[in-house]
Amino acid sequence: MIQVNLLSWLTEEKPTSILDFNYTDHSFSRSEAMHVIYDRHIHGSIEDQTIIGIDQSMFPATDRKYEFSKTYRILDATKRHVDQSVLNHRIKQIVFFGHSLGPADYSYFQSVFDYLNIYENNVEIIFGFAPYGNLSVDAAAHIQESRVAALFDEYGRSMDNQAHGNNLLHKLLLENRLSIHNYKNAEEMSYFEHKKFNGGE
Repeated sequence: MIQVNLLSWLTEEKPTSILDFNYTDHSFSRSEAMHVIYDRHIHGSIEDQTIIGIDQSMFPATDRKYEFSKTYRILDATKRHVDQSVLNHRIKQIVFFGHSLGPADYSYFQSVFDYLNIYENNVEIIFGFAPYGNLSVDAAAHIQESRVAALFDEYGRSMDNQAHGNNLLHKLLLENRLSIHNYKNAEEMSYFEHKKFNGGE
């Protein structure tokens, strides 16, 4: 569940669209988060048509098991309503937070990266994490780094130009367009309070 302070921290209160993979509803209201243009629970919510399934890339559409994929079930849901897209070509920053970056959702990440053409366009990508359980900050950061590397390795193999795919992560890092941020205590402190506390403007 996204708290108001955490949302402010993640978005800097800039115009924002949210693609939410959780099933829980947000705890913020429109009056509290007026900068949120649109948010979509891609897999439904606990109150409206939850979607549970496998990644569609595991089977061809002709396979009977394809009907158990998230993609097929989202397709089926279009009989009831069609959601607005969270994507537009004006997006300059993508922030990931609270997602395991697991293979089950790679198809979504590939679609977003392809749409925004992250190799050529000046899109910044931020991967946030917050230590949990008994994990130290260093241990949590290492887990996130491994997941990010695996994600871009997988995405790179999907690119038509394999030379670009092989050097994508290096290119993003060289251009300062990819970073991993520790959002520990972000839920208790707004983005602006955090900047002031750390000597920012």
